[in-house]
Amino acid sequence: YRFQYFTSLHVIMAYDVYAGEVIIILANRDSLSGFESASPLRGPLSWFLAKKERILIHAGAIAKNNRGILLVGRSGAGKSTLAGIGVMNGWQYLGDDMVGLNVAGGIKIFTTYCTLKAWSTSPHQLPSLTRVYGGGIEKQIHRIDLGYPQAIIDSARLTAIVLIARDD
Repeated sequence: YRFQYFTSLHVIMAYDVYAGEVIIILANRDSLSGFESASPLRGPLSWFLAKKERILIHAGAIAKNNRGILLVGRSGAGKSTLAGIGVMNGWQYLGDDMVGLNVAGGIKIFTTYCTLKAWSTSPHQLPSLTRVYGGGIEKQIHRIDLGYPQAIIDSARLTAIVLIARDD
């Protein structure tokens, strides 16, 4: 077994490596933030992907014609906003916060979630995305599959890496 404990959420996750099963114990399901409910199971997902020679990384990714661009930067740098603007302009969506990378047999980017999480200060930049949760001081959750179902793809070949740096 592999275990993960989130002290602030009072959540325990256990992953049975051999059976490929996850057990989650929540003290109170209402304690999960919208952000956590929009990107669940990060720990177990990374454990599962590792068995398939893939890794989960903190990055965004968009693609065109099976050519993927990895968007790398610290939290708040603008990965989500850039991915959302890309989708609204005809790019395909692989992720804005966490994506999978194939680490064997050529580098490929894999999608993990169909949600985009952007700070409430950027909705004017993402007017046509369907917001389903959030606001205030928390990130807003947008469902890409509701407004742009054709934009969701499973994977793309990694062809470029863009480092996003933002001066505050």
